[in-house]
Amino acid sequence: MSAHMSGAERTFVYRFVTDDGIVGVGEGGDCRGNLEKYIGRHPAELLMGPDPEPVQEAIYDILGKSLGVPAYRLIGQKCRDRVEAAFWSIDMSPEQAAAEALAAVEGGYFVHKLKVRPWEDFIEQTERIFAVVPAGYRLRPDFNGHRYSDYFTVDRMLDFARALEPYMDRIDYFEGPINDRNLSGLAFLRSSAGLRISLHADPEWAALCCRHDACDYFQIGGPLATAVKVAHLAEATGHRAVAVELAGGGAGAGINTVWAVHQAAALPNATRAVDTVPDLRVASVIADPLKPKAGFFAVPEDPGLGVELDEEVLRRFRTGDPVVVGD
Repeated sequence: MSAHMSGAERTFVYRFVTDDGIVGVGEGGDCRGNLEKYIGRHPAELLMGPDPEPVQEAIYDILGKSLGVPAYRLIGQKCRDRVEAAFWSIDMSPEQAAAEALAAVEGGYFVHKLKVRPWEDFIEQTERIFAVVPAGYRLRPDFNGHRYSDYFTVDRMLDFARALEPYMDRIDYFEGPINDRNLSGLAFLRSSAGLRISLHADPEWAALCCRHDACDYFQIGGPLATAVKVAHLAEATGHRAVAVELAGGGAGAGINTVWAVHQAAALPNATRAVDTVPDLRVASVIADPLKPKAGFFAVPEDPGLGVELDEEVLRRFRTGDPVVVGD
């Protein structure tokens, strides 16, 4: 992880235990200060709620185990047996990006999300990556254009499109290429340059993006209810596909990956590769982490999330004493 984030990144692992002894697990940010309110609540009360991802993961894990069904069955009908997986890299030199791509191929990935930044040469990154990977390998550049709107402009994207014309059929899509609020600019890039574009959006903003034809796809995540609303809206307003991307981007420790796959299994238009993967960590917190085969994760079929925590990994990387909330 340090190679990607310039240092260690902390994640929290949660266990929720019911009165019947069923354990649900989740991972993510620090929400320890808000756990008291869940004591005494029935897990079914929390379905499709606004709760943080670690809580939602644990709730769907508990309910799935209680009912003897995989978590995706609590979201909807199963739409697919496997979900495409995308590797994930932070900004790095063209040489490093090519090496990362080779590692991704070795790990079973054929889609590669790459953070693009003003201080790295995106054209050379792309050329070096495609020089060393198989023909079916696709690149997913993520510009975070809202952060670098002075650099990633409409004109610069047009320049990228011209320079990368030989590779455009291998570009999965441009994620956030310019400021997300520039809807006319996004629509222009789609209509004039033929760029495929994906954006992050809440339901209200997603509706506006669809109305202006500003994107082809959406990245969905956060509370499940919000993600489902955006997915349904995208499907209803132009049959747009979505990609599941949970909090922390690609930096899952194992549980987030499984939760993303369960969501993608039950959402009809979640056909784009999930890019919340555990491979950026030196170890996964689950005993049998999902690994892609020929570019796809198999959808878990065991009850709940279908995972068990790796107690040795938890002991090895724990940075403090466990905190117990409630009796």
